[in-house]
Amino acid sequence: MLTITHTPTAGTIIDGTSKGDGTAPILKTAGWKWGRSITAWYIPHSRDRAPHLARIEHTAAALRAAGYDVETDIDTTLRDGTDAHHDRNERLTDRAAALAAKAERKATAADAAHARHHHACTGGGWVFEICAIPGLSMSYQEDGGASAPHWLESQF
Repeated sequence: MLTITHTPTAGTIIDGTSKGDGTAPILKTAGWKWGRSITAWYIPHSRDRAPHLARIEHTAAALRAAGYDVETDIDTTLRDGTDAHHDRNERLTDRAAALAAKAERKATAADAAHARHHHACTGGGWVFEICAIPGLSMSYQEDGGASAPHWLESQF
């Protein structure tokens, strides 16, 4: 049983779907989006707004035509604007904190990648050879930050 619900707080959501059950193409066509954070299909921008009755009925009819049992539970009351505004600001604050934490993780990962790249390019203070010409190779050795190329006869 699929249930399409609309509440001012949550917006319009469908419950009872699962991955691979065949509802995704129908819901996508009807303008629904998958919410990873809420793990449910929802109609975008439906929180604290009047329900999109035409879209809800169209979706329910399409799902019924595909053989699904569908019921609807629609709450048409609207919340106080102050409560809606407070909840929206709380969600935006949480999102800003999550994005700041993500930026910090990405910066740390970028610094680590740069350090690995620098270590690999400088050889970590070790001698490494670049073989470009058979019988000859160019050897670099890091000497306190200064590298000098040396042509060596290959021993191979």
